[in-house]
Amino acid sequence: MPGLYLLVALFFIPTNSYVYANNASENCFFTSKWHMIITSNLPSDVKIFLQGDDMEQNVVLSFGNGYGWYFCDSGRAYTGKFTWGSKNTTLDLYNKHINKICYHYRFVMGTQHCYWLIRSEGFYVSWRNSPFPNSDWHLEYSWN
Repeated sequence: MPGLYLLVALFFIPTNSYVYANNASENCFFTSKWHMIITSNLPSDVKIFLQGDDMEQNVVLSFGNGYGWYFCDSGRAYTGKFTWGSKNTTLDLYNKHINKICYHYRFVMGTQHCYWLIRSEGFYVSWRNSPFPNSDWHLEYSWN
């Protein structure tokens, strides 16, 4: 019988996979997991300062390169400050409005994806990574 108690005790010892992780890509309890991806289609480098409740990140993207991150949707918001040559723009990369564009009906435990494409005329967003241009992509912001 002591072996049974040991087995039961080991079963209830928390492990890393059941702990709320700093990396939201691992565990999202009772919320949707999101994967945000930004891709540049600009002929020269674009500098990005990403900011959210749980992150601050400087990124430089060259033509065809992308950057992505995961998070759990719990009312979070993410913004990006973009600099391309002499152009500067700050925009909301994730908020309630963008959620409505990118949310695609999936099983509760599935990952939602939101794709951003940076072009010379502005910033396009889509719920799926489909070839550009098509009706999936929406011009959400223009350069200032």
